[in-house]
Amino acid sequence: MTHMENREEQSVFADSPAINEADEEVLRKKREEFQKEHETDRIIFLGPVVLFRYNKDSKSWVVRGKGKIRVSEEPNTQRHRILHIREKIYKLGCNHFIEKNTTLEKYALADHSWMWTTFGDNCGDDLGSIQRFIAKFTSEEDSTAFKEAVDGGREHNLAPKEAASAPSDDTKTQDQKESGVAETPTVSKSEPETKPESEPETETKPETKPETKPESKSETETKPESKPE
Repeated sequence: MTHMENREEQSVFADSPAINEADEEVLRKKREEFQKEHETDRIIFLGPVVLFRYNKDSKSWVVRGKGKIRVSEEPNTQRHRILHIREKIYKLGCNHFIEKNTTLEKYALADHSWMWTTFGDNCGDDLGSIQRFIAKFTSEEDSTAFKEAVDGGREHNLAPKEAASAPSDDTKTQDQKESGVAETPTVSKSEPETKPESEPETETKPETKPETKPESKSETETKPESKPE
């Protein structure tokens, strides 16, 4: 972390100087751009925190920033993630998906605080993807709700992978239809087609009857011929 970044993180608790209209307009545009880029998620949890990041160089916890942390569903991937927005400067404090190893641990030295490690953080500040954070909440209610949202997000993100490895019955049925199993109804259609072939056999029976009848008539005609004799 550079000296400037460290000053930026530590200055969060300092009294904010008066902002002139020009700077306020810049902040307004920056806020609108940030919200346009990051406010598309479906919010599951949202609460105010002070976020800390572990500095490997100094081997100490440094203030990442005040702001709101949220657990939300990213619309493109439909995966749940943890995202912290640093107030006033509108930069990301943390931004990563909830993975299998994203487990929250109570931080014993501060009330209402959770500690976790992520291997996929991406805040666009070149600090690296492997980060360790502490989120200090102002109330036990928010702290508990955050824990429940993270645990639920982990289950949600892992569920699609398990479903993909083991196709459901509905998926198998659809695959069977596409693979040609749906051609089986054509077999049942061939059965009615065999029935008309047997019908000509019944038609031959009337043909034999007329042939036998004339023969019987001819026999009767021969009888009168025998009488004159």
